[in-house]
Amino acid sequence: MARPPMSGRLATTALLALILTGLSTGAAEARPWTASYDWQGQAATGYENWTVNEQPAPGGPGPWYQASLGGASQGRGLVIAPTGGRVYDNGNPSSQLGGPATILRWQVPGASTITRGVFSTLRYRNEDDDQYFRVRIYGGPGADARKDFGPAYGQSSPATTYSLPTTTLTPTGPGTTVEAWLFTVCHPNPPGSGVYACPNIPSGTGTFSRVGTIDLTLDDPDQPTVDVASSPPIDDGWVNKRRPQKLTTTATDPSSGIQRIRTQFKLGTSTRTLGDATITCDPLHRTAGRGGLVCPATATASATDRATDSSTKDRTYIVTVWDYAGNQTVKTLVVRRDITKPSSGSIGGQLNTVSRKWTNRRDTIPVTVRASDSHSGVARVALSAQRVGSGRTIDLGTATPPCDRGCKTTSSTVPVDLSRLDRDGRYRLRLQVTDRAGNQRSFTVGPQLKIDRGAPRPIGPAPTYTVRNDGSVRVLFTPSRDPQPGSGRIRLYMVRYYPAPTTDAPLAPATARFARIRVASARAATTKESRFRKSRSRAITFHPAKDGIDTDRPVALVELDDTSGVFAPPEQADGEQGVPGERRATPRFLTEQELWKLQGLDKVENAGKLLANAPKTAPVLRPVLRGLVKGVGRSAILALVGSLVFPESTGCDARPTPGMFNSQARTAFDAARAAISRAASAPAGRNTTIRRSVARARKLFRALQPAIDTQIRLYGDPCDRAGKVGQAGKDAISPALQASYRHLNDLSVQKQRADARKWAKARSRRQTVPETHCRDARKLEGRWSKSSGYVVYWSPAPPPDASVRYVGISRSLRSRCSKHPEYRRFGLTTLKLPHLTSEEAHNVEEALIAHWGHGREGGQLLGNKIHSIRPERPEYCTRLLRGQSLLVLFGYGRYASAHFTRTKRCIGVG
Repeated sequence: MARPPMSGRLATTALLALILTGLSTGAAEARPWTASYDWQGQAATGYENWTVNEQPAPGGPGPWYQASLGGASQGRGLVIAPTGGRVYDNGNPSSQLGGPATILRWQVPGASTITRGVFSTLRYRNEDDDQYFRVRIYGGPGADARKDFGPAYGQSSPATTYSLPTTTLTPTGPGTTVEAWLFTVCHPNPPGSGVYACPNIPSGTGTFSRVGTIDLTLDDPDQPTVDVASSPPIDDGWVNKRRPQKLTTTATDPSSGIQRIRTQFKLGTSTRTLGDATITCDPLHRTAGRGGLVCPATATASATDRATDSSTKDRTYIVTVWDYAGNQTVKTLVVRRDITKPSSGSIGGQLNTVSRKWTNRRDTIPVTVRASDSHSGVARVALSAQRVGSGRTIDLGTATPPCDRGCKTTSSTVPVDLSRLDRDGRYRLRLQVTDRAGNQRSFTVGPQLKIDRGAPRPIGPAPTYTVRNDGSVRVLFTPSRDPQPGSGRIRLYMVRYYPAPTTDAPLAPATARFARIRVASARAATTKESRFRKSRSRAITFHPAKDGIDTDRPVALVELDDTSGVFAPPEQADGEQGVPGERRATPRFLTEQELWKLQGLDKVENAGKLLANAPKTAPVLRPVLRGLVKGVGRSAILALVGSLVFPESTGCDARPTPGMFNSQARTAFDAARAAISRAASAPAGRNTTIRRSVARARKLFRALQPAIDTQIRLYGDPCDRAGKVGQAGKDAISPALQASYRHLNDLSVQKQRADARKWAKARSRRQTVPETHCRDARKLEGRWSKSSGYVVYWSPAPPPDASVRYVGISRSLRSRCSKHPEYRRFGLTTLKLPHLTSEEAHNVEEALIAHWGHGREGGQLLGNKIHSIRPERPEYCTRLLRGQSLLVLFGYGRYASAHFTRTKRCIGVG
């Protein structure tokens, strides 16, 4: 059934309702390009970038239309046809529009805009279904160009297929979308009633719309973007060798696509093309993903310069990119050759100052680095240090000079951390300069940096000091050695001391004072001063503060090496520069051992030791005694009596001793020496003569004591230290002489011991008495009578040795056991000796008493009240030696080891 055409007013209202609002702007200096879809003329034309958009309606869900690429009945192109079989209602009887619609839409790529569109080979079939056909270019409000076809526009005959004329649309503003519509318009029923009835489209309806060819003209306002990757990289355009240069260009243009990439090489006035790539484009729009572009939005091309020529001129690479619209972008890269190394490098500033001397610094100092390069300019400087002898290189710092005003001559600051030089020694400084082309050159700069942080190493004994009568202080020491590698020398000696308290200020001041002594002021110690030091000694003398020096508080010798930089702690070296080595100094007094050696008394002692180990024959005794005479020389005695001690060793002035004392000492010594000489020249076996001569020498040595005492008094009154040292010398003489006397007396005892052994051996043939206890006394006494002799017993019998409390002799063991109940309690046992005479038995008893000790003299024997013979009697030693010999002979040698001092007149027994 024919539908009446829409009134002009209604048709205008319907069409205006489909226009969207907006403004359009044009792009200045844009270049045009075309995109054509000729489905009718080119069967291979694709449909890239076209999308189907169905406009829903209140009448229900879709699909309402079917979009296709055309067929035999419609022809190739963009075809839209209703599916039918339902009412295409808009849900509002009072509205003519708002029904279902389908739009085939094409969106511009990138920033391009549509300026013109030509739609040709359009077809439309009217099956009286109230369907309208529209072509449109839209870019927002103010940019809307359209053309509608349908019953109200001259295509009103039902069941008629219309071939529509070519339609050209030119939007008034920049267009961004191309659209082909098929939409529903409801008609008034009855006409003029204001009530609208929407069509009920049957299934299989023949209504359709088709666009066969579209030619679009677009403007591309953008230039292509170009990125050139180089291998090797062209950082700042400088290279230092001939090598191939590969350029890879990536161009991007999303508005019209990239069509061409050309790479050229220019050397001087000559230009040649390295690569000219025409990008494969697709005008039939069959390539997926291009979004309506004929050429790809991104393209890549590579070109290589073999760089085989030897020219040093700048090499310029020109990369030109065109997009499909004809827009062009040019990028230039310049490569400059520099095969010359940097020309100079030097340092200045604080490092030059520090390098002049040995330093102990650990801080960071700024160093001025100057470098030059006549071609590409300086890019980087690096300062390093190499320890002499080790080969190890230590990086000290780097800097990148600014190049905004040229880099051919630069001056920059490098912070140098001296703590990185962790070992003492000399360091060569090297400056490595790198130019912008990568050329490098190393320079040895400045003087060597000398690091010495090690303290002087002490040598020899600790320092000593003496205070003289004039108040000066003399320090005796062995100079320390500054370890190598290092400065190797001491710059300054300092003595840290505390002033002595005064009557006005009895409390000692808390602040130390310092005496500075130049190294040149130190003198070699005298022979007497260095006699007891094992190393070469030096001596320095200084005058302390007027209050003197406090010897009860620490005194230290501080030695500063020859370094500069860090100041030593004020409390240690009073703020002097250098690495301090500190040693505690002690007051200097002669020790007993030193005095012993000083007087030659060590030779006396050695002679005594030779005597003790000498054979028992008299001929060997003579050279030993001659050595003793030589050891105790006149100079040894006179050294003590004449000058006593070195004055500088005690802090006292030397005082001459009155001649009378020296004369007395000389006379006594000469007589003693003569007595010893007589003992040395005595014939063999004349031990009595030897003993008498030694006794004479001993008496004469005693005569020296008054002279020595006078010396001690003379020095001791004004100088207490001298008195003490003199007393030590006096005490040292006596033990040495006594040792010599003891060794000589031992020689006389040797004969007595030999006689005793001979005497005991004569009694060894007797039959021994078995061990007898108190319980066996009755039975055994019947076998022997009192006339048989004496037996020796102990109680209790050892071991243990410490348990013996009683020793004794008896002729009647039975009577002894019955009278003394303690023997029954502790047990009594006889020794396995033969029957002895009374004298023999007393000899053995005395040897046993001498071994364990008499009870009243602090020994362990409790039952023995007296000795069998008094030790003071001359025959005591003879009887003691005979008793010990009997014990040794019959297997009791362990109890014959008693040793007596000279108070008991028997020296060396045992």
